Amino acid sequence: MGGLLCLCGNGMSDISYPSENIAEIYTREDFEKAASKQMELVDLSDSNQEYWYCQICQRLTVIDRKSGKYKCSYSRKTLPGTIMFENVKDWQELFYWGDKEFFDAIEDTEHVTVGEFLELHPPRYLVRISPDRTIAHIFKPCDKEYLFSYVLDPKPDFKEEG
Repeated sequence: MGGLLCLCGNGMSDISYPSENIAEIYTREDFEKAASKQMELVDLSDSNQEYWYCQICQRLTVIDRKSGKYKCSYSRKTLPGTIMFENVKDWQELFYWGDKEFFDAIEDTEHVTVGEFLELHPPRYLVRISPDRTIAHIFKPCDKEYLFSYVLDPKPDFKEEG
């Protein structure tokens, strides 16, 4: 894609590889399916979406990979009250890594499989996303303590070209 302007106004780029602005996000199901097929990490990609991470506001922006158009974005928030892992444990699990972790794993180990990568680089967070995909809660893996959430932003009022 090249570059993207975050809703906060920060310019992001994926020209350098790996990019600090790219996030690798997968469902547990998709990741385990790839692992069961002994798929190599280099072949794993979400063919439908790109995930951009803003270093300034920590927003995640989702872009349609084929058209390059904005799909949605999620703002990072710490929600008031107590968010208990037990209340969301049945929500879909997401895996999240920075682009650098993927790049380093591919560079360090030739032909590393998805399963090997998961063993070497377990996710730093437990992530659960709501069935309607409007909120994702992030917890510490060790004690399942709530850390923060990503909340779906309202659709911005801008006209896309094309």
